[in-house]
Amino acid sequence: MPPAKAKKGRRRRGQRFGAYGVVADGDGRILLARIAEGYPGGGTWHLPGGGVDFGESPKAAVAREIYEETGQDAQVGGLLNVTSFRHRRAIGPEGYPLDWHGVRAIYSATVPDPSAAVVVEAAGGSTSESRWWDAEALDDLPLSAAVEDALQVVDLKNLAAQA
Repeated sequence: MPPAKAKKGRRRRGQRFGAYGVVADGDGRILLARIAEGYPGGGTWHLPGGGVDFGESPKAAVAREIYEETGQDAQVGGLLNVTSFRHRRAIGPEGYPLDWHGVRAIYSATVPDPSAAVVVEAAGGSTSESRWWDAEALDDLPLSAAVEDALQVVDLKNLAAQA
């Protein structure tokens, strides 16, 4: 949905409801997607997920987004957390400034039969790559705010015990 046009002297505003997955496999690895350069958070590793389409359930959106961003068929579990943020001086992918408000529903998910992660969505999307990570690697990765939100409610380094 395009952001509302700004009234004279006011910044454009945008809002997005997204659903994301804390995705694990049986070995406790976590599945992350790297945000493409040119998008907010570009270069950071992010939870697979994204915008919920009109009329789509958040759980269906998580499953769809996980597949598009990683090529994995995930079983979406329970809701872990709902977070929100506001970035008053964001620059959208189109290059214009906007007052941005995002709401994230974060779900647990598992992939019973994991394979090498691969981005399935069309080229030029918001995901540049995806990969399974062992828990010890998380300390050395540039992580997105959504991953930091997930760290508040789930021990990403002990996913095998939580699955």
